[in-house]
Order: sequence, then structure tokens, then C-alpha cells
Amino acid sequence: MLAWLRPVFLTSSASTGAAVPQPARQSLPDLASLPPRSLLARIGTFPFVLAALVVMKIFGFALSGVGDNDIFWHLRNGQFMTAQHRFPSVDAYSYTAAGMPWLSHEWLSEFIYYTAFRAFHLQGLWIITAFLPAITACVMFYLAFQRSRDPFGAGIATLLGTALMSVGDGPRMHHFGWLCFVGIFAILQRFRLRRTGPLWTIPILFCLWINLHGSWPFGMVIFGLIFLAGFVKEDIGRIQAAPWTPAERLKLLVTGAASAAAVFINPFGSKLVFYPADLFLHQKLNLDVVQEWRVLAFSGATGVWVGITLAILLIGTALTGVRWRLDDLALTILVFYCGFSHERMFLPAGIILATVLAPFLTGLSSYDPAQERTRLNLALLAGILVAMVVLFPSEKKLQSKIDRTYPLRAVQYLRLHGGRGRLFNEYNWGGYLEWTMPEQRTFIDSRTDIFEHKGVLREFVDVIRLKHPEKVMEKYQIDSVLITPGTDINVWFDLQPNWHLAYHDAISAVYVRNP
Repeated sequence: MLAWLRPVFLTSSASTGAAVPQPARQSLPDLASLPPRSLLARIGTFPFVLAALVVMKIFGFALSGVGDNDIFWHLRNGQFMTAQHRFPSVDAYSYTAAGMPWLSHEWLSEFIYYTAFRAFHLQGLWIITAFLPAITACVMFYLAFQRSRDPFGAGIATLLGTALMSVGDGPRMHHFGWLCFVGIFAILQRFRLRRTGPLWTIPILFCLWINLHGSWPFGMVIFGLIFLAGFVKEDIGRIQAAPWTPAERLKLLVTGAASAAAVFINPFGSKLVFYPADLFLHQKLNLDVVQEWRVLAFSGATGVWVGITLAILLIGTALTGVRWRLDDLALTILVFYCGFSHERMFLPAGIILATVLAPFLTGLSSYDPAQERTRLNLALLAGILVAMVVLFPSEKKLQSKIDRTYPLRAVQYLRLHGGRGRLFNEYNWGGYLEWTMPEQRTFIDSRTDIFEHKGVLREFVDVIRLKHPEKVMEKYQIDSVLITPGTDINVWFDLQPNWHLAYHDAISAVYVRNP
């Protein structure tokens, strides 16, 4: 019990988790049973203050900037669609995969990001980068609060969930996809707890999701697990079953069938539907070399947050009387398995685990919605809003961060000297070159799908690992090389008599083939 919170915001009654049996705990009055209040009174509550703090934390993450290496070629795609009024169908950015068929599977997200860029430049990108995760986090907090009725416990659960989600920071297309997911998950949670909800919106969200990002199959799996968990009719020890009625099963079955049909409503038909299968079946090198797809490293920041989350779940299960819901247990096992296998899967895991954690954190405060300190809460909300306005980054600041991360001066050198012919470039710089220097074809960018199918990704990895780099240089008749300084491949080029260092700075080095 956090007694220090009581004199400021809270009162002395304990809270309980909604629809989760708790031993010998006094329940709070339901929020709906309170008398009608004004808009300011509804906003000026302690849960709103905590939700605003969560949003402020998301804003703090977003201050890292908008220089994700993928965003630049996404902007090129958005520019192409806007100018040509059609979708990219072949590679037009590199010389190694030029003309190869290619599917822009995140076309709608790209169009939205490019529209924001045209309207507000880099600040437009930042607005999307900050606000999409912030909206997702607010829904997470709402779901956690519904399960615990303890705003402080819900806030901690949400902060832990958003910490797990930090693996996906930056202007990423997947933020649109996971926003669709949290909407679907919220509707399913409502239906699970209250046996009613707008299930008809789920197929619409899946239809949007497949056009925004390729992560939609994960939503199908979660839908299926929640549906199947309702077929267990009796409790299993401390595992609580909640079987569906025949009418509820039919509603969910119709919703699932409509969702499966809805994903075919896209410009590319079945090709877009089966793209995720291509990723996991035919892009093994992509899954091996891209950091986010690798096995979770417990030595990293995400690993620390995973350990804390696991500890709370284990200790809470052992020391409290909270019973596991069967669907919660199934989802928890699934997301930990996916996250341990591929670190980036802790992003959706954070959304689910915030809700699962909430009942175990009930009772951390003594919150009573009937006794709010509205004026103090409104003052705190105003202070948080002012802080976020002050923190809003300027265009100059966002551009400065990009310039400190990417080879701005090397691009200026290459442009001054006519591009230097065929260029071998860093993987993470391909999109930047394609956006800032469109007249220069690249060797590779972070569209790993097309470059793995063509074999270029393997050749790039071989060069970086010094596996006969001269063969790749000769095969593609490369004239210049743009790479980061201080690596093994720099030493190799320094030792080659037919190459010389033409330009270098703290960020980049340019090697040029001798005549």
C-alpha cells in the first residue's frame, strides 16, 4: 500500500481486478455508478494524470528523432505513388536489383507518412512517430485499468508494456499496424469481460491493417487463441475458464470469417496476403542478420524489462490469490515464445502483457473515484501539456539529428564529383542515399526482401565479413565505396593498390577505384 499517495489523490478503499476473483478484498464502486460530472471533472482525475504521464514518456522516446533508416525509401515510395498515381511494382532505386518485381506491402502507411512530410516536413514525421505509440499506450492503460481498477497499478503495467515496445522506436510503418492490433485486442477484451462489444469493427481493422503493415497475421493468431480458450468449460486448478455460449461462439466465428475475407481487400490481392509467409519461409538471412529479428539478448535494455515483467508475474502468481484467466495464460506463453525467438515481437507482447500484469498490481494504491482532487489533477495535467509543448522538436533540431547520423558531407562530396559511378554503400544508408541523392543508384538498402531474393544481401554480408570482397567489386564493376570508418572492411580497402581513400570524416569514408 503506497500510503504517501493517499493525502494527495487517494482515499482508503482498496481496489479489485474486474472479473478476476480476489480473496478477501473490498471492491470499489463502479465508475458508471458515480453521479454525472462536468467534462473538466471527468478529465481532472488521477487516472487521467497517470495516462498523461505515460504519453509524456512516449514523447520522450520520440525525441530520439525521425532518422530511422527505413523511413527514407518509404518516403520515396510515397513520393512515387503521389506523382505517378500508381504503386511501385519493380525496383527503381538500386542497380543490383533494378527492374526486379517488388511489392510495396506497406503502401498505405507510406502514403500517410509522405503526406505528413509534404504538409509539415520533418515535424510531420515526428507527429506520427510520437502520437501513434501514444494512442496505443493510452488504450493499453485503459485496458489495464479496467482489469485492476487501480490507476497506479495500471500505470506501472503500462509503463512496463511500453518499455518492452521500445524496440520499435522511430518513424516506423508498424506503428499503424500495432494501433490496429490494440483496437482489435480492446474489442476482444470487452467482449470477453462483458459479453458484448462492437465485433463488427474487427474486420474493418484487419482490412486497414493489411494495407498498413504486414504484421496482421499476429492479430489473427491472437483472435484464434481467445476464441479457442472459450471452449474450455471448467476451471483447471487456479486457471479460470469462461466458456462461450453458443450465440457468442457464432458471433466470434462470423467475425473471424469476415476478418479472413477482409484481408483480401487490398490492391495486390493474394500476393499481399501471403507476403508474411514469404518472410518466414524464404528470407532466412533477413531473420539472421537484422538485429530486431534476432533472439532476445538479456544483456540489453529489452532483456532487463522482460526479466522484471517475468518476475512480477511469477511472484504475483505465488504470493497473491489472483487466478489466471485461461486466455491470459495462453497469450502470455505465446508472446514470450515469440519475443524470445525474435526480439521485435516484444512490441505486441508489451500491449498484451500490460493487460495481463494489471490484476497482479491491484492494491498498490487506495484509489477511490468518488474522492478526486480535481483542481490539483487539472493543474498537473496542464503542467504535463506545457512540458510536451516545450519539448516539441523544431525542424532544425530534427534535421540536425539526421545530419549527425547519416553521411551528409560524403553525399555532398559524391555529388560534387559526379557521383563516382557505381557505388557500394552501407546497408543502413541506402534509403538515405535514395532520398537525398536520387540520381545515384545504390547497391543495397533496408528492403531486405528484394535483396535477399536477388542474392545481393548475401553478397553484402560477405563483403562486410571479408569473404572475397574483391569478387563482388568486380562482379558489379563498382567504382566507389561509401562505408563507416574504423571497420575491418576499411582496413581491407586501405591495403588494396587499386583503391584509395578519397574522403573521410567522423561518420563516413569514401573509397574510389584508381584509374
